[in-house]
Amino acid sequence: YALARLEVPANTTTIQQSMITDLRALGSPRESSRMFIANPYPSGSDSGTLFSSADFVSSPFQPTVNIPRWATYAEVVLTIAGISHFDPLVIGETRIVLAGTPGASIPHELQDTSGAGEHINLTATWAGDVSGLAGTAATLVHQNRLLAGTGRLVMYAHTTVLFDVRFSERAL
Repeated sequence: YALARLEVPANTTTIQQSMITDLRALGSPRESSRMFIANPYPSGSDSGTLFSSADFVSSPFQPTVNIPRWATYAEVVLTIAGISHFDPLVIGETRIVLAGTPGASIPHELQDTSGAGEHINLTATWAGDVSGLAGTAATLVHQNRLLAGTGRLVMYAHTTVLFDVRFSERAL
C-alpha cells in the first residue's frame, strides 16, 4: 500500500516528483530487532583486563549487523554479565561504538571490599540516526576504560556479552 500526499498547484496537468510527499513512515513505520550473544573468552583465559589505562579497550566480540535499507534510527543496549572487578577501586566507563561512531560513555565506580573480587553486570546504550548507513553492514564494538583507581575489570569464559539492536523507520 502507498501513502502519500500530493500538493498540486492550480492549473497543473503533470504531476512532478517534487509534488509528492511520502507519508509511509508516519502511517506504518517499520521496525526490526536482532540480538547478538557471545561468551568471547575461551575457557581458562581472561582479557579485557584494565589496569591504569585511560585508553578504551575493545572486546574481541565485534558482531556485524546489517542495517535495513529503510532504517533511519537505531537503539542498541549492551549488557555484559559475569564481569569481575578486583582491588579496592575501579572507576571507569563503558560505551558502544556502531560503525565507528561512539555512543555516550556510561560511568561506573566499583569498590571491592572483600579483596576476593566481585561479579557484576555492566550496561551501556547507543541511540541515533542511521539513515546514512541504511543498507550497509556495520560493526558493533563495546569498549571499557579505567579512569581512576588501581583495580581492574576481568572478563572470563563465563562472561556473557549481549547486544540488543533495534532499528526503526522514523521521520527525521
